Amino acid sequence: MKTLLCAVNSKYVHSNPAVWSIYAQAREFENTYGFNIGEIDIKEFTVNDVYENVLYEILTNKYDVIGFSVYIWNVAYVSRLTQDIKKVDPKCKIIIGGPEVGYGTEHTNLVYDFVVQGEGERAFYALMVLLVGNEKVKLPFEYTIDGKIVTAEKALDLASIPFIYNDENIKRFDNRIIYYESSRGCPYSCAYCLSSVERGVRYLDLDRVFDDLSFFIKSGVKQVKFVDRTFNCDSNRACDIFSYIIENAKDVDINFHFEVGADLFTDETLDLLEKAPSGLIQFEAGIQSTYEKALMESVRKTNLERCFQNIRRIINIGNIHMHVDLIAGLPYETLDVFKKSFNEAYLLYSHQLQLGFLKLLPGARMNDLVEKHGYVFSNHPPYEILSNRYMSYDDLAVLKRVEFILEKYYNSGRFCKTLMNLIMYYDSPFDMYEMIARYFEKTNNLFRSISSRELYDILFEFVSLNFPEKKDEFARLMLYDYHASDSSNYPPMTLQYLWKGRKLSKDNNVDKSVTNYVRFVGDELYVFDYSRKNKVTGRYDLLKAEKIKN
Repeated sequence: MKTLLCAVNSKYVHSNPAVWSIYAQAREFENTYGFNIGEIDIKEFTVNDVYENVLYEILTNKYDVIGFSVYIWNVAYVSRLTQDIKKVDPKCKIIIGGPEVGYGTEHTNLVYDFVVQGEGERAFYALMVLLVGNEKVKLPFEYTIDGKIVTAEKALDLASIPFIYNDENIKRFDNRIIYYESSRGCPYSCAYCLSSVERGVRYLDLDRVFDDLSFFIKSGVKQVKFVDRTFNCDSNRACDIFSYIIENAKDVDINFHFEVGADLFTDETLDLLEKAPSGLIQFEAGIQSTYEKALMESVRKTNLERCFQNIRRIINIGNIHMHVDLIAGLPYETLDVFKKSFNEAYLLYSHQLQLGFLKLLPGARMNDLVEKHGYVFSNHPPYEILSNRYMSYDDLAVLKRVEFILEKYYNSGRFCKTLMNLIMYYDSPFDMYEMIARYFEKTNNLFRSISSRELYDILFEFVSLNFPEKKDEFARLMLYDYHASDSSNYPPMTLQYLWKGRKLSKDNNVDKSVTNYVRFVGDELYVFDYSRKNKVTGRYDLLKAEKIKN
């Protein structure tokens, strides 16, 4: 029996831990229980790969069984693959699993022989034993194969699931994010999230976690992203893991990413985090909304005061990259109410602010609130909100425009000084982004691919039109931002009038060893450390600044 475990990721930099975990567990079960299920390949593609090439690579290898990991971002791509595979090779058994199909939901466009619901490691092996031996075999865990539906009991002890990385396969993850799971489940019941479907949290024991982290630290990987849904829901455990990382990875070029509840950090943990080397740790914290009524209806439990307090402290420490999230479209939240959430979250000045839109995920509890709140969602992935009782499509379109500008300017990290000063001329951050978005739409630049250099030119045009008396001031700010973000000494065209032709005079006291780091902004000289970017901000640090001597 020849089997393929197939992942279709959203980007090349991503990897799929599910197929690797299923593979590792199957091989361990073979050794333990003696039921060999044959050859297993793993292939990872992306939704951006040429479809015909992916189909060719799969079909020409003549697999007997193909298992697909199905998610909101790849279900359309995988649906097409399953249809065409069955047309060419009707005998090939297709197994699907993953969050998009694992909660009893039907997808008419997917063609499959079996669907794994819930966790896949045990269910997949049990099904493969059946396919190889044509009969149900007694295994030391409970499983059910009912027609097309395959389920198995959860592994209560996560240490029973093998570590998916080793010296042989780790090179396959070069230049990609390493995903790691130290717990399963979430203690919260947020209506918009699939993690709320499973009650309770199961933890991998700390000795095993430390062994796994030691492997990452020694193997030379650049980033490890914990997929735990609320990593610090157990504060003491989180503190132990942070402590291990700080102590053992302080001299290693590696980064650990955690999704956290910002309000759950204790003072003890924050004191510990102050000791972390710059860039070693980064956090993603979901604020979602600052409107208590929306959070309560979404069953989102957050101490907003503590959340904001802790985020500010982490940002002020300066050694940890902080990413915060908002969700547009929650119950009871009108456009004006969301603007308030946006402004309050923005003024935290986190390193990134993600403006996301509510999605109706199959199996999530939000499905029970659709009628009550008059929700209209797209029937197609990613099942995004189109309207509800509180926001029309036009309201959401305003937010879509703001999201585009936010991503291009704020989240790029390239315009920090410029935006910090420009915001002073508006009543609120949202007003500023809305005005820039209107200009983008008026000049046919909205929602199109734009180079980073062109972003400077467009913003300069916007400022020149709206604040002509401040044009040179903002040009200086933008040129500084450019030099702090880009090591090339050739600024965008609109900013070159403040830069072109400047040379070091004999009177400038600049060490010759750093002359390549010198940049000019009008009559000011700046020396940046272009040897490396700041691991927290993604910008180059300033070493020196002075007026040019005549």
